[in-house]
Amino acid sequence: MLIVLALFCRESAAEERVALIVRVAGTPVDAFVERIRGQVSDLPIGIRTVELDARADERARAALRLGREGGAIAVVWLEPVEHGALLVRVTASESGEHLVRRLDAPTDRAETATSERLETAAVVVRATLEALLETGRIGPPSRAVEPPPPPESAAPSPRPPRTAPGPAPPVRSSPSITSRAALGWLAVIDGQTTAGLHGPLARLDLRRKHVGIGLQGALSLPATIDDGAVQLRLVRASLGADAVVAWPLGRTLTIEGHVGGGIASFHRSTASRPAAGVVGTPEQTAFTAELTSDVVLSIEPLPALPALRVVVAAGAALLLAPPRYDFMTTRGIAPGPALWPVQPRFTAGLGWVF
Repeated sequence: MLIVLALFCRESAAEERVALIVRVAGTPVDAFVERIRGQVSDLPIGIRTVELDARADERARAALRLGREGGAIAVVWLEPVEHGALLVRVTASESGEHLVRRLDAPTDRAETATSERLETAAVVVRATLEALLETGRIGPPSRAVEPPPPPESAAPSPRPPRTAPGPAPPVRSSPSITSRAALGWLAVIDGQTTAGLHGPLARLDLRRKHVGIGLQGALSLPATIDDGAVQLRLVRASLGADAVVAWPLGRTLTIEGHVGGGIASFHRSTASRPAAGVVGTPEQTAFTAELTSDVVLSIEPLPALPALRVVVAAGAALLLAPPRYDFMTTRGIAPGPALWPVQPRFTAGLGWVF
């Protein structure tokens, strides 16, 4: 776990290039950012969202200044225009080039068409960022590239000329590390209870690109073990952490591998049957360390809600000291049921990406 955390932090610190995505009112920025992250996940570029305090006619110059002062490779934003169309704008910080691509409003299948239009915009951004990484320029003259915005001192303006350039626009950026909170239902096959131990589960993940860490807690409903002489009521609780590696299989599907560990507790109460000669014992809680591993499928079910995830998982927990429930009889201690040391488990739930 410590090695994975060290690599996680080292990779975060090693990133050199950043693209800034400007939040513009009236545009689907969050969905646009999600698709850009999916498109550039294999490029050495981090994505951050920012607020840019500038009017539409001054946004290009302000973006160029923001990108240069922030050391970004480019500044990207969507701009709404007439008839519901969107302009994809990319300003290269070093060369000052400015790319504009118009995407017309969808005419049918509103949700699907909107999602496809955002995916097309993200593909345009990826191609532009690839060109900047390779050549330092947006592209050859054949591309629809506007000339660099004129210097601020030469720009015509009805307002009185400024004697000195103003301060850089305020920036409120979001970190390149994303989080996912999830609520679900965990079922564990323990080898003794009739229907297994199952109950609610809560989880929080912190991710950067394809690696991350997670915290998870679960509490089962009471379950019964009945061997004829005694009846045990058992409740399982667990708390643990794990390392996560994710592999995108498409825009809406990701497979993840989770490996970690934690603590599991088993609280039992005993109801004895006097006819069997069994002596009742008080309630007891046993604790054991456990190692866990899971394969997780994360699905984005609704294009209109790109932050929503449906999560299903299958895995197992290895108990280092599985509880065994021996019981007292009038003749001495009799062997009782023992839980499996390896317990398969299954999870289903809903998550939300922040």
